[in-house]
Amino acid sequence: MLGWEEKRALDEKYGLSLIRDALQELMGAGLIAPQPFEPVAHLILSAEREAALYIARADDIATARKEMEAGLECFLNSLRV
Repeated sequence: MLGWEEKRALDEKYGLSLIRDALQELMGAGLIAPQPFEPVAHLILSAEREAALYIARADDIATARKEMEAGLECFLNSLRV
């Protein structure tokens, strides 16, 4: 089992860096409001992780997936200009 530091290193390499790059690109294109992207990147990564756990533990995976998809879409759309 990975420890906290190893998990964070993987998040940094494979999750946060991609999210940061996407946020910078979207802000640069004027598609989302300018804001400090680091906290937003962490929020997005956390939301994705929690959505995956929610779906994995659901009795009705198809319904859970639809619910989380709607919730994540609403959250991400709230960042738009």
